[in-house]
Amino acid sequence: MTMLHRSHRSSVLVAGLAAALCLHAVHAQNPVMGGTVEMLPFRITDAEFSAGLARIVAVSNAPDSRLWSYDPVTRSGSSVALAQPGICVSVALDGRSAVVGHDRAITHVDLTTMSVVRRITTSVNPVDVVLAPNGFAYLFPFSGQWTGIGCVELATGVETTSGGFSIYAGTKGRLHPSGTSMYGADNGLSPSDIERYDISQGTASVLWDSPYHGDYNMGGDLWFSEDGLRIFVRGANSFRSSPIRTEDMLFAGAFAEAGLIEWVEHASETDTILLVPRTPSFGGGRGNDTQLQVYNGSTLQHRVTLAFPRVVLPNGSFVSHGRFVFLEENGERAWAVVRADATSGALLDDGVVEVQVVPRSRALRGDVASISLATGGIQNLTLDAGAAHAGQTYLLLGSFAGAAPGLQLGTVRLPLNFEPLYFAHTLSSPNRWPLVDSLGTLDAAGQAEAAFDIRQHAIPPALAGLVIHHAFIVLDPIVGPAFASNAERVVLQQ
Repeated sequence: MTMLHRSHRSSVLVAGLAAALCLHAVHAQNPVMGGTVEMLPFRITDAEFSAGLARIVAVSNAPDSRLWSYDPVTRSGSSVALAQPGICVSVALDGRSAVVGHDRAITHVDLTTMSVVRRITTSVNPVDVVLAPNGFAYLFPFSGQWTGIGCVELATGVETTSGGFSIYAGTKGRLHPSGTSMYGADNGLSPSDIERYDISQGTASVLWDSPYHGDYNMGGDLWFSEDGLRIFVRGANSFRSSPIRTEDMLFAGAFAEAGLIEWVEHASETDTILLVPRTPSFGGGRGNDTQLQVYNGSTLQHRVTLAFPRVVLPNGSFVSHGRFVFLEENGERAWAVVRADATSGALLDDGVVEVQVVPRSRALRGDVASISLATGGIQNLTLDAGAAHAGQTYLLLGSFAGAAPGLQLGTVRLPLNFEPLYFAHTLSSPNRWPLVDSLGTLDAAGQAEAAFDIRQHAIPPALAGLVIHHAFIVLDPIVGPAFASNAERVVLQQ
């Protein structure tokens, strides 16, 4: 990587641009649950999260069949109509596209434009779908007992069937964070198990299952830690993930306060696991879906249990049941999707509640969350590093590539990812368009004002939907980077 030596302090700044980010002095704080459920204008059938676009991507069949892209910050969304009811959805690793599974068909959707790329007829009625970065969508059959995974090449529409061993119908699949393999959790078999699939050749191949046979409850679904090193199963157990068979799917601990899991998310940066327990079908058990349980990400030690706020509807207040929880890219904030109790009788009974994973003041704040490309606009930014940094130099930077894992700069972490366009521009050309006052001196209170201003030049409409993150660092003349703010995002809209 080429280093830019504008001054001694800027050379110190760029010296650590290749490492991963790690939050400091926040791990002991417990998350805080928001007090209000924001109701959605649609009812969710299945959902995933686009970290790249910071949107909840949901397939809905009420009031009609659509794929929604919902921004929980601005509380707004856009949608595209589907030709038939959606069953399941999978979002690409880069967050910019999705595939919806239907009865014997799939729909490929561009999430940046919310338009249908292609609808493809298949032979599978899926219970689950996985969109992989190799250009394939993988369909897990709902019925048929011993069967195979439908493997559809999106560019050609050609469908093949997985090789190796058969899978059992009803198996739920999930893409490993590496993007090079999948895992599945079977349903309808006793004892339940999990298994690994290779997708390096396009058509999936069933490799092997876990080394256990009833030793641990698998439960019929699974999720991954953010780094892909662990598998969390519905049976509230954890297992290692490894491409080496003898080291794969080995038991690695359990969630003590949950008997079953409805949904689980892991944030490496905050070393936090957020878990929605599944209420047992026959009562009893540990935990229920009216709660959000918080665990230490490294040890699985239970930290705190938070109650979801009640859903307030015109006909009364009702208990909330957790369905999903999605973490913001930097791991500091999450959104839980809840459903009002069935006694509400509401057709549209899903809502979103914010969870502040790291409850701390934000050193960088923007006055708006989005800017229109059509009319131009400005996001005014307030910088507040505290009086301890009064009189020191600050540098505001930006990135098109998100906020996590970020960059280690000596003892502080900058929550921005390097990319050679915008990040490099803001680093090498401070105080130039589109940033105003991006390099300067903090006042006696350790504060300053800056702005992201696109009014001077037109930006192509094709960039609509782009999420840009900004953060600033404070430079000490002796130690170099002495402080890094949070990341503040802005969305470019049509």
